[in-house]
This record gives sequence, structure tokens and C-alpha cells, in this order.
Amino acid sequence: MPLNAEEPDRDLLANFIWATNNTYMFGMMLRIIPADRGGIIDDVLFSEKEIITITDINTGNSNQKSI
Repeated sequence: MPLNAEEPDRDLLANFIWATNNTYMFGMMLRIIPADRGGIIDDVLFSEKEIITITDINTGNSNQKSI
């Protein structure tokens, strides 16, 4: 679902559940952006850790863009 036709970003409803009375919905949205506008996750992080945090990503590569 593109929110802005001018941008290459895409938003998607990743998960949702209706409230018990069906008057509203709980959900989670994700934004997908082109790789050249995002950061770089160093391959070393994947081999060293089972769980990677945002701090690990930001400090894992000196060329990394901050999130």
C-alpha cells in the first residue's frame, strides 16, 4: 500500500486482530524502503550473535547510517 506515489517506500499491515466487539482493530504496520536509503547490517553481526539489537547495528559498521 503506497502512502505516497512519489516515494518508493511501501507500507504493509504485518499483523492484525479485531477487538472482541469488532469496533476496532489492533495492528502492526511495517515500512519497506529501498536498500540505498537504508542502513547496512554488517555480515559479521549475523555470525557473532543470535539476537541483534539496534545498538549493535548502529555500532557494527562505521559506514552505517543511524536509524
